[in-house]
Amino acid sequence: MNTLDLEKLSVSVVIPTKNSEQVILDCLSSLFNQSKKPLEVIVVDGRSTDNTLKIANQYPIKMIIETQPTSLPHAQLITH
Repeated sequence: MNTLDLEKLSVSVVIPTKNSEQVILDCLSSLFNQSKKPLEVIVVDGRSTDNTLKIANQYPIKMIIETQPTSLPHAQLITH
């Protein structure tokens, strides 16, 4: 039986959001406080009108923002 070598694994996390200011801080804080840090964290935002983006941008994340009020597949990468 093969055992996984956790040190060699990498994890990417995708977080869909929309007006998530009440939970995004706890979510990202928890992710970045893990003993195994994620390789990347991508926040896909559905046109939030609250402070979700401002809070999320306090972390080293990739942000993808919906540009049309239709669905998350229309999101575009925002680099910072």
